[in-house]
Amino acid sequence: MPLDSRLKPAIWDLVEHIVKGDFGALEVDGRVGRLTASDLRRVIAEYGRKLISLPDDGWNFADSYPIEGSDAEWSVDLPLWTVEEGLSDLTLTMNIRIDNDDVIVRIEDLHVL
Repeated sequence: MPLDSRLKPAIWDLVEHIVKGDFGALEVDGRVGRLTASDLRRVIAEYGRKLISLPDDGWNFADSYPIEGSDAEWSVDLPLWTVEEGLSDLTLTMNIRIDNDDVIVRIEDLHVL
């Protein structure tokens, strides 16, 4: 399912924090979800490539799944991009919810698909 455009700014901001290695901020504001800053740091180090910002067409590679029984919550899988590969196998899985006008993003996993 195409990604709802209302979700993009919040996802973009999350990805930029990850690219910059600003995991502590994500942990403080709760966006790391069930993970920790150390978990994110370790997964990226083990992947062994340098992350870069999502390109304009990067949204085309996102997979979005509505959460059953909700019209305001999705599970989203988004491949990240690296200097070495461009589109990578490292995938960010998120739970995203719209609460009034707020878009709330929580990382569910960061893994290789």
